[in-house]
Amino acid sequence: MKEAKELRKERILDAAFQIFLENGYARAKMSDIAARAGFGKSTLYEYFASKEEIFEQLLRYKFVNQYLALGETAERAVDDQGNNSASAKLYTFLSNEIDLLIAYSTMDELMPSAMMNPEFRTSPILGKVVKSVLRYKFEHLSGWIGDGLESGEFHGVSPNVAAVSVIGAVSTFSTALTKLFLCGERSGKKGEPPEEIISEILRTSESADSLAEAKEDFFRFIFAGLGKK
Repeated sequence: MKEAKELRKERILDAAFQIFLENGYARAKMSDIAARAGFGKSTLYEYFASKEEIFEQLLRYKFVNQYLALGETAERAVDDQGNNSASAKLYTFLSNEIDLLIAYSTMDELMPSAMMNPEFRTSPILGKVVKSVLRYKFEHLSGWIGDGLESGEFHGVSPNVAAVSVIGAVSTFSTALTKLFLCGERSGKKGEPPEEIISEILRTSESADSLAEAKEDFFRFIFAGLGKK
């Protein structure tokens, strides 16, 4: 079981996440975060020295942990034949990542306003968080692609080069999907977590079929580039 101190810290981070989404980074106040968490402001400062530190820890708590979960889910994925194949792992990871990136892209006030803060923008912790996520993605993608080459699923590619190419393609594709299908249709409701945003899009949007079709076209392109027969 988690200790009380760790649970209180997670409670503060969950409250901060909601406040940042509702108010944007620049307008978020430590007092608002404390009130949402149900603590006094002095309790907040026992765990975090500043709003910048909260946001940095929030990136680790939310962003990094979500990518760890994506990887764990992908490792258990099976294809249509029930095989725990490299293709199944790659497809599952990238499909879930695209959904995550689309969901976060609707929260257009949070990251930009944070990045405008000079102290946060130059934070070494931010750089470490971003690098850790990229390293995690690269190692998993290149590993799965390498496994696919050995099993004969993929042909004629370098695992490392292919992994870097796929990372860039996913980022660009997710941004394009947001612009093509979601802009003007809905933007993230303030305070709404990403998993609810994407589920509502897929449940109610007239563009849901087009969104799914675009993803499938994207994966045909990716797997063709990997030499999948």
